Amino acid sequence: MDLRVIPLNIDWKGRMRIVTTVVLIIVVCTLSGCGVMGRPTDGLYRLPYADGVDVEVTQDDLTHRTPAMNMFDFAGVATEQILVATAPGWVRYFEDENEVGGTANNNYIWIEHPLDYCQTSSSEAIGSTTPTTCKPCPKGLGKCNEWTLTVHMRNRSITSAPPLGAGLSLNEWVVAGQPIGIEGAVGVVFKNNMRCSDGDFAVDPLCGRHAHFNVFVFDSDVPVENQIPTVNGDYEEYAKQLSERPERVPAFCTQAGLRFVRKGEVHTAAPCPNFQ
Repeated sequence: MDLRVIPLNIDWKGRMRIVTTVVLIIVVCTLSGCGVMGRPTDGLYRLPYADGVDVEVTQDDLTHRTPAMNMFDFAGVATEQILVATAPGWVRYFEDENEVGGTANNNYIWIEHPLDYCQTSSSEAIGSTTPTTCKPCPKGLGKCNEWTLTVHMRNRSITSAPPLGAGLSLNEWVVAGQPIGIEGAVGVVFKNNMRCSDGDFAVDPLCGRHAHFNVFVFDSDVPVENQIPTVNGDYEEYAKQLSERPERVPAFCTQAGLRFVRKGEVHTAAPCPNFQ
């Protein structure tokens, strides 16, 4: 029996039960050797792929430790999958214009997830550098919320209208499972532990296709532009500037249940409870 699996067909009633469940998973993992090293997320996150897609974990929070820690790489078993929001939130920043792999220039999207995943009323202004949340943060706006980063997306798949892209704009509210882009091979990517070269891309334009994903909590009260990697997808430079490591480890909702995922495993994407 795999003690890391928590079935999703239980009576979920609010965030407190979600938090309690995650805490129980952590306790079980401590006893059963799951090997989770980082601080767990406060929120609950699905895999960043559409329902029913088989997703291979190519790097997990234990193996993907640069430029920081507790990051994940995923790849759809079938080629070029649609990527989706892992939880409800606001689109805060993105880069969408880069076209090729092999360089540091990348495409990515930042989404702020206001715990308890609630949306402000339309009368409240939402600025790109001053997030407005529906739950007051004890140390100022932004700090108590979790942010997700998804990287390596296909050129213009964030902003292009469907079916070529997700048609998103800054500060747009997205729901869990909503398309946010298309899995790609933009930026520095690897295949079979080897960095894809120009020759590799000439044969296979999708060499190293995958989605990099991680969860952040900012170490300042109000995120501002120079704290978020808005130039060339330079999240590595961002990580170097942090005074505290922000990456958190999520237990992902999957078709089999809620679990900490591991390198080499294949999971089928599925929604989380209460995210509809």
